[in-house]
Amino acid sequence: HRLAVVPNQFLAPFISRIMVNWYSRMGSNAERRRALVTVIGILAALLAIAAVFAVLLADPIVPFLFGPAWAGAADILTAMAGIVLFTSLFETLRGFCLSQRRSRTLLLGRAMLYVVFFGAVGLLMLFHAVDAFNLGMALSCAVMASFLVMVPGTFRRIPEAIEK
Repeated sequence: HRLAVVPNQFLAPFISRIMVNWYSRMGSNAERRRALVTVIGILAALLAIAAVFAVLLADPIVPFLFGPAWAGAADILTAMAGIVLFTSLFETLRGFCLSQRRSRTLLLGRAMLYVVFFGAVGLLMLFHAVDAFNLGMALSCAVMASFLVMVPGTFRRIPEAIEK
């Protein structure tokens, strides 16, 4: 888990402080949406590369960093590639929603995170398949679902009268 959240820890100050302020200062709703699409596109490309590296290099990196006793955790890092990819993307949408007072969209995204994760855990318990790998997959799927459910609400058009 620690390695899966490292990209988000590097990007968090930029996403949570600078981007929220930047979105708040933009003139029009269309300008904000264009900026958000650009930021999401750049982040998605960079984070997809990081997720691929996490999957491909998990076996040599985990034992190198934590010692040979942790070699089994490489599979868990592989399962958490969705965390590498979608956590910062979710945080980007969260910051945009905060700056634009789209609390319903943010609440829907957070709710989806919990529903998918606990639903997956319930299914894993039902089939007696609770292990670290499957929990990592459940968490990855939950963050992905949370991001995807927020996209339509984030890009929903706000009437110009409300925007001002």
